[in-house]
Amino acid sequence: MCRNLARIAASVCQTCVDIPARTQSLEPGAVNLLLKAASHPSISICGIVLPVLCQASSSDSSIVQQLLPVLQRRAIAPHYMKSGQLMLGGMSDGDFHTFQQFRDHELADALIACWKVSGDNYMDSCTSAVEEFCLDRSSIEVSLHLEAALYCLEVVAGSAFGSDAQFRYSRQLRRCLMALSRKPQSMVANPLTLAQVCSFLRKVSFLLKSLGGRHLFDQKL
Repeated sequence: MCRNLARIAASVCQTCVDIPARTQSLEPGAVNLLLKAASHPSISICGIVLPVLCQASSSDSSIVQQLLPVLQRRAIAPHYMKSGQLMLGGMSDGDFHTFQQFRDHELADALIACWKVSGDNYMDSCTSAVEEFCLDRSSIEVSLHLEAALYCLEVVAGSAFGSDAQFRYSRQLRRCLMALSRKPQSMVANPLTLAQVCSFLRKVSFLLKSLGGRHLFDQKL
């Protein structure tokens, strides 16, 4: 039922978005319906509406402000606690491999679309998330939240930190590097989070020296 409703909503809204002479944004009710579908526990239902939301956001930046938090939550790997241990899994419609495929394709495309529309807001939001999850009081329960925040940054790293763009976001990158250098060890006790930290640093390694960040990780990581 939910999947059918999502398809109908996406189809109707897609038609509105595709009208060349359209001068108005989607109605708030239509946007809310699409956002609810994007927040559905099923990634297949979410995947139905993401392309429409991304296309609509290109002409209405206010949609990005509502969509980005949804996408950031969707980037968090499904997990649960068992006997004090953080476990991956618990998806309603697939295994962890299915989630990875969704995150690296439909979700990644949506994240990039949001960054293109509102790059400063995107970078500030993800940077603040990294700082929050690296606080001393952070526990292993939110290590996958840190992993997701770094993933959201890495997805756009090629464009955001490449060529002249690197100077535009150098402030946010420096904040991320400082936060990671102070992170509690519990944040990298999870292998997936540790791998994402290393992957992110490798992506921006060419900027570490110019930002004075290389020395921070010689002893910290």
